[in-house]
Amino acid sequence: MNTRHPARRPRLARILLAALTVTLTIVTFAVLALAGAVTTDRGLHQPVPNAPASATSAAHSEPGDTAHRIVVAFVAGRDGTIASDLLAPYDIFASSPAFTTYVVAADAAPAQLEGGPAVVPTFTFADVDADPALTPDLVVVPGLTDPTGSSEAPLRAWVARTHHDGARVFGVCSGAMVLAATGMLDGLHATSHWSRIKALEASHPAVHWVRGRLYVDDGSVTTTAAVTSGIPGALHLVAKLVGPQEAQRVADLHPELGWTPADTATIPQAHFAPGDWPVALNNLEPWFRPTVGISLDDGVGELDATAAFEVYGQSAAARTVAVGAENSVRTRHGLVLLTTPEEDASELSRLVVPGGGFTAALQDLADHTDAATARVTAKMIGYPTSDLELGPTHRPGRAVLLALISLLLAGGIGYAPAFLIRRRRRQHHRPDGAMARLPARSRTSSVTAS
Repeated sequence: MNTRHPARRPRLARILLAALTVTLTIVTFAVLALAGAVTTDRGLHQPVPNAPASATSAAHSEPGDTAHRIVVAFVAGRDGTIASDLLAPYDIFASSPAFTTYVVAADAAPAQLEGGPAVVPTFTFADVDADPALTPDLVVVPGLTDPTGSSEAPLRAWVARTHHDGARVFGVCSGAMVLAATGMLDGLHATSHWSRIKALEASHPAVHWVRGRLYVDDGSVTTTAAVTSGIPGALHLVAKLVGPQEAQRVADLHPELGWTPADTATIPQAHFAPGDWPVALNNLEPWFRPTVGISLDDGVGELDATAAFEVYGQSAAARTVAVGAENSVRTRHGLVLLTTPEEDASELSRLVVPGGGFTAALQDLADHTDAATARVTAKMIGYPTSDLELGPTHRPGRAVLLALISLLLAGGIGYAPAFLIRRRRRQHHRPDGAMARLPARSRTSSVTAS
């Protein structure tokens, strides 16, 4: 019976060694991927520079009838706010003389915009509460970096109270997570970014979550789908609150949108797919990616200013830096965005001058990476690509090469213990190993003595 055990032991050892190799390889690759994802995320949350003493965003009103303006408050979070969720709808509402717009936050410090430059709030919640003229008729809630965190509790409480007092609420993209956390959406129909809805169905089952819609109205609450859906959602509210002619006039300021009041709100239901791998790989392999400077000047439109940041941020194909002549710029409608002076912006691969909105930004991405990356990025931000000429699809070189290097490195680390163990075994079991190290004369003497 004992004669079988010696045969089994080497086989078991080989199996355990192979399992160790595979496990170490997988763990090493996972650690490398996690490090890449963390680095990518940190690139979207850059330190907020100090605002110049004179930098103060202004409430904006286009020339026109001041007696019946609709006051629109855009809330900004303490720990980060999705740039396009705030800036793109801001451009839409601020372009109409029917609205007065401002940015409000818990305090007056510059608010970090995830994937874009920081913005200086116009007012604090306390400022608005103290001045009846600032009481909002509409509150726009963008996606926040930490929508349910304790640091955003004052924001959630303020939004819930203003809604209770009669304000209409507009939740852009993952801003629906903020609204759901207040209980405001319970019993209502709502939507959000397509990648979030499944989790929201589990965490907030009292809400009737809707897929395949650009925006959903339910009573005094409107919510939108993916990032750029905030633009047609805002135009829809302009048409609803002021009239379709005014909404069309504002939309015509951005002809690349091709929007009309007759456009349907129905959209294809998106989901993650194998073809999304170029952007996934960019997120996991951010090393050695280029740094693109987004050149901002005074008077830049908010929608144009945010488009390139959002597109390159979502694609993870490049790191972006807001570059200006000085350390801040004032947008077309009075917001102050913080920038890096040109002389301090070192190691830039190139400069991009905003213009043409998301259409131009996606085209620029395709021209400098590949069509596949641009299409997946458009899917992530919910922007149609039917009118874009993205060119032929080719495989992203940098991320693929880095992924192969990561696999080789992980495989090498995973195989290292097996290599060392086998090497030690070979040295230990080498036949006549001790004799082989003796000089020839000593070996002869040993044999004679025997």
